[in-house]
Parts: sequence; structure tokens; C-alpha cells
Amino acid sequence: MLGSKEKIVENLSNLIFESYGSRLTEKEKEEIRKSIEQTFENSVKLHQISLENGDEPFSVFIPYRKEKN
Repeated sequence: MLGSKEKIVENLSNLIFESYGSRLTEKEKEEIRKSIEQTFENSVKLHQISLENGDEPFSVFIPYRKEKN
């Protein structure tokens, strides 16, 4: 990994705050940090999933049923 989670979240947050920080409240900044942290955690989890070349995406088949009048 390129660095600690905290450092990565902080660096990504700072990129956003440099451009939009003057227009954001402290509450909005905290929500952005939380969102970046959650996205980072999800990406780590996804990266841990081992896929083979032949693995296909999961799909859900829901047949269309005409509504009754």
C-alpha cells in the first residue's frame, strides 16, 4: 500500500479543500472526510477479492410482469 489510511484520507481531503474549502462548512468538510475514508475502506475490501479471468459478474434476473388493470 502507498501509505497509511489516515495519510491517504488526509491527502485526498486536502486536494478537495484546496479547491472548494472556502465554500464548505466544517460539517461538510467532516462529511467529505468520512466519505473518502469509507470509499478507501471499500476499495481495500474489493482489492482483497480474488477473481479469475473466467469469473462473471453477479446478475439478478427479475422477469417483467405486465401490470393488471
